[in-house]
Amino acid sequence: NLGNVLQSLGRFEEAITSHQKALSLAGPNDQSVYNSYNSLGICWFHQNRLTEAVNSFQFSLRVNPHHPETYNNLANVLITQGKFEEAMATYRKAIELNPAFAGAYAGLGNALQLNEQLEEAVVACQQALQLNPKLVTAYVNLAETLLKQQKYTEVRDSLQKALQLNANDSRIYFGFGQLFDDLNNLEEAITHYRKALQLKPDDAGAYNNLG
Repeated sequence: NLGNVLQSLGRFEEAITSHQKALSLAGPNDQSVYNSYNSLGICWFHQNRLTEAVNSFQFSLRVNPHHPETYNNLANVLITQGKFEEAMATYRKAIELNPAFAGAYAGLGNALQLNEQLEEAVVACQQALQLNPKLVTAYVNLAETLLKQQKYTEVRDSLQKALQLNANDSRIYFGFGQLFDDLNNLEEAITHYRKALQLKPDDAGAYNNLG
């Protein structure tokens, strides 16, 4: 529909208007409602309107409580809000509904490492990669966890695998920047943080670490 097309083009304000219009026209038993609320939540998330995003995903789940992608999307917002325990429970619900959902395992790994449950985080990321060996996010999240464990060779290996899959993902260069920072190789760290900023100019983490 129009809202999804606008969303795919990154025109989120217009997409929000379109999704809201679709919802206003939908009947009470219209099964497309949960998709519209899910799509609306994604748009709000991209606009950093986190409360609206949570509300939209929750509305979607009231209509269809068996939609793993919506649980995954909701968990992504909860992580951004710093609600790691809630995010973990929500990722696990997505996995319960779809045990082959690699992205949910990767997200769970991220939530676990942010909550300092590092061993469990490694396991979750490895499960994600067993399901999808080409999932860049899982390699990035695994590297972040291994960095906290000071397993520097494994960090480098994980980031190199991610780089082979996508050389234009700013998170990979940010990860290398953190690695070289920890190894006190400041010139390499600066180079990689700057590369991350070239790819994502609003990367606050890269700016902070450069400073």
